[in-house]
Amino acid sequence: MEKFIYPLMADIESQHFWFRGRRDILQNLMRQKVDRREGKLILDAGCGTGGNLKWLSEFGHVVGLELDEYAASIAVGEAPGCVVRAKFPDKIPFKKKTFDIITIFDVIEHIENDSETLFCLAEKLKSDGMMLITVPAFPHLWSGHDVAHHHKRRYLKDQLKGILTGAGLKVEYLSYFNSLLYPAIAVKRIMNRMFSIEDAIDLKVPPRRLNDVLYKTFSSEKNWIGKIQVPFGVSLIAVARPTETL
Repeated sequence: MEKFIYPLMADIESQHFWFRGRRDILQNLMRQKVDRREGKLILDAGCGTGGNLKWLSEFGHVVGLELDEYAASIAVGEAPGCVVRAKFPDKIPFKKKTFDIITIFDVIEHIENDSETLFCLAEKLKSDGMMLITVPAFPHLWSGHDVAHHHKRRYLKDQLKGILTGAGLKVEYLSYFNSLLYPAIAVKRIMNRMFSIEDAIDLKVPPRRLNDVLYKTFSSEKNWIGKIQVPFGVSLIAVARPTETL
């Protein structure tokens, strides 16, 4: 990711409709899938500037894992637990079967070897653990936003399921999300490509009223994510658990 993006993200994560709506959806899905017994150890892999560390602490003790030194330094101020430097796929400084939960929010699209990264992370899950992952969806939505964030790819549903299965995980839930805003976003990005209009990096908070409407629209998907599978959306979300052989 371009270095200038990290401070921008840190500044807007508490306000921007996309970050707020995604947090609501992820937090609600975690509440559906995770029992609240004490002592859970959570790894937020690729934690960036730490925007998710605080709410994840609702479910246990959180460790952030981050490659970029500058992003990690910001995340330290957000983390109720700690932030550890690491490099994917195989330089992850934890023993096998360490964590109860591993979260990977919009991370593996940045990594050349996404399948090996998921395999190495899956090894760190306890036998009864859970992985929660999000990725950007649909190659036809590729834009300047993906370029600026150094994305390698956008995913289709079967593609994500395949690499999770290849990592020794059983997919419990898999769905597209950010579906209500998908038509507008898809049309905008396709038209921009057709007319050679450069896409914005999307790291400015929209005007307050528009931002509130977009947030409420996106966040409303928490009412069905985890319960039904949606056939389209700007992103994909999956819950996976280790197979018996992992």
